[in-house]
Amino acid sequence: MKVTRFLVVSAVLVALAATPVFAQAWTDQDVIVNISANMPELTQLRFVQGNTELDLVEPQAVLIGTMHERSNNPGGYIVSLTSLRSGALAGPDGETAAYELSYDGSVIDLSSGSATLTTAGGRTPAAGVSREIVVTPQVDGEADFLAAGAYTDTLTFTISGQ
Repeated sequence: MKVTRFLVVSAVLVALAATPVFAQAWTDQDVIVNISANMPELTQLRFVQGNTELDLVEPQAVLIGTMHERSNNPGGYIVSLTSLRSGALAGPDGETAAYELSYDGSVIDLSSGSATLTTAGGRTPAAGVSREIVVTPQVDGEADFLAAGAYTDTLTFTISGQ
């Protein structure tokens, strides 16, 4: 009995939903219909990873990847970066190895732990804008004689509309 009642109630609800609630009367006047749409803000990053392994014995510049920035915000966007270790690689026994990071060819100061990388005054093309990220260890493998082990830092990139 419950199933039959449920089916009858469901059929009535479907019939009511299919019937227009506000039917318009016939008219010999112009009919004006306003339509609208909304495009949501898209502020996006895409990272294409390169080589993220650095050589601390014979340091050299390494392209760790390319960041692609994309935003449809007409007011522009900001890309910022935070470094968990304030621009240094942390190793065993509290050892650190400084490094230099360049973003799109500009050296970025990470000594405070964060930096603004891009401040754009308008939107990007649909394909976005590409920025190379290069890291160069600032150590002398022999003179600094770092402790053996892994050295790491974590970089967090953020994009936001203006």
